[in-house]
Amino acid sequence: MEKRQCMKEVEKNLTITAQGNSIKTAYGNIFSILRKKVYSEVEGLIIYMEPLNVYELEVKKHSYTEKFLGLFMPREKNNCEVTAEIVVKIKYIQC
Repeated sequence: MEKRQCMKEVEKNLTITAQGNSIKTAYGNIFSILRKKVYSEVEGLIIYMEPLNVYELEVKKHSYTEKFLGLFMPREKNNCEVTAEIVVKIKYIQC
């Protein structure tokens, strides 16, 4: 029986935007989205996935004051939106 190479290696550039209460939370959401996106785009069994580079394209910070019933207990709320381009190295078995 002849041996056949099944494992493929590819690099993908993905641009992802995510939101969170802080920049740290937004980046965590980006990598959660990244994992789902790679699994949906690659046909086969993914063995290894490594982010090689992360390029921050845009960061937006929004702050606003939230009040209970419009008058009571004002508090500062933050929302961050991060857009990043990620270069990912993927090793997978093509079935």
